Amino acid sequence: MRALVPEDKLARTIEIIGKISYRELMRFRIGLDGIPNRPPGIGDSAISLVVEAEKNSLLAPDGFHHAQLDAARRAVRGRD
Repeated sequence: MRALVPEDKLARTIEIIGKISYRELMRFRIGLDGIPNRPPGIGDSAISLVVEAEKNSLLAPDGFHHAQLDAARRAVRGRD
C-alpha cells in the first residue's frame, strides 16, 4: 500500500480496506466473465500484455485483445 498511496492518506486507506469483507470483495468479477459488467468509460485507460502466442489476438481486427483496446479507445473518446 505504501507504494500506491500518499503517506498522508495511508492510514485512512488501510482503515477503509480493512472494512471490506471477503463477501463484498468477491462480488467483483475480474476475469473474462466480468467484462460485460465493467465496460470502459471516459477517463479510463487500457493496456494489453500479450505473449508471442497471443500476438494474432492483438493484431487481427477481430482478435480479442484488439477488440478490447478498440472499445476502450472509443469509450475514452466518448463514442462508445
